[in-house]
Amino acid sequence: MIRKISSLLGVIALLGAFTACSDDEKLPSAGEPLQLSAPEVQLVGLPADSIVIRWAAVEHASAYACSIDGGEELTTTGTTHAFYVEPSEQTTNHTVAVRALAGSSDYTDSEPGRLTVSVQALLCLDFEDADLGTEGYIWGKPLATEQDDFDWQGNPIRSNLYFGAIYEEGYAEVWSFYSDSGHTYDAWNGFVVSNHTDTETEGYTNDKSVYAGAGVEGSARFAVGYYGAWTSPAEHGIPAIRFDNPATLRSVAVAHTTYAYRYLAANYEAGAMPEFTVVATGYDEQQKQTGRATVTLAGEDLLEEGWCTMNLSDLTDVTRLEFTVECSDEMAPLYFCIDNLRYRLQ
Repeated sequence: MIRKISSLLGVIALLGAFTACSDDEKLPSAGEPLQLSAPEVQLVGLPADSIVIRWAAVEHASAYACSIDGGEELTTTGTTHAFYVEPSEQTTNHTVAVRALAGSSDYTDSEPGRLTVSVQALLCLDFEDADLGTEGYIWGKPLATEQDDFDWQGNPIRSNLYFGAIYEEGYAEVWSFYSDSGHTYDAWNGFVVSNHTDTETEGYTNDKSVYAGAGVEGSARFAVGYYGAWTSPAEHGIPAIRFDNPATLRSVAVAHTTYAYRYLAANYEAGAMPEFTVVATGYDEQQKQTGRATVTLAGEDLLEEGWCTMNLSDLTDVTRLEFTVECSDEMAPLYFCIDNLRYRLQ
């Protein structure tokens, strides 16, 4: 029995020696530091003008050196990093690299972990290719067909109706709603594409003019939006742009229509302007809201005369972009203009 125990202890001791030897082989010996493992770089996303990456922490690393396209390295102690990418009208490829930096003399810096990322071209919806015909605008009337409808009291009528895209450019569609209200008068919600620049005429008969006098940087065409807040169904009253593929948005220019500007100027003095804010909301393919942005065209001492830039960089994975208007004056005409919507496909 004693002999068996002695033999068993000998085997355990041998295994222990083997294990100790194996562990020693994984540790750096004097004068022979080990090189850290290269980080495994993953893409997080491509928000506006950026490449965002991440990697798992590397054991024994004290920090990480990040670079793009062989440029200057930036050091971080975290495990994520964002690179700025200059906007381009062409699709560009970029190589990002991350090195793990040793925290002691027992280790050396790793080789770089690399990832190549394609950034899609920056596109611009500027409406300049729109054929506006002799009227100087595009709307849904020419596309309308006679359909069953209801008047404001719920009585059945027949109307010429259209709800859908009126203009396509690149990967974007501009949507509009039109009704002749039982063959009595023209009504529209959503967007029309226009070149009207009458800055003097007040009232609804001048509902397709931009007060800035032209599109962005003097361009000839732009879109006019009307938010029909009380329209049913609701989607018929909301100006919307739809994208063929999910898009990351960057910015859009927004301005007053002459109709809205003249209404506010005629009814309010400086210092007492009601707030007039245009809101853009992005939705993905599952109809989930992905982001929201605003620009204020009037309020207190403010009454914008020209084009303003709305920053849309927080709106990603967008397949439908909706515009609404918030105004503290319930009688204000909820019209606005947009131009130069910049975006890239994901």
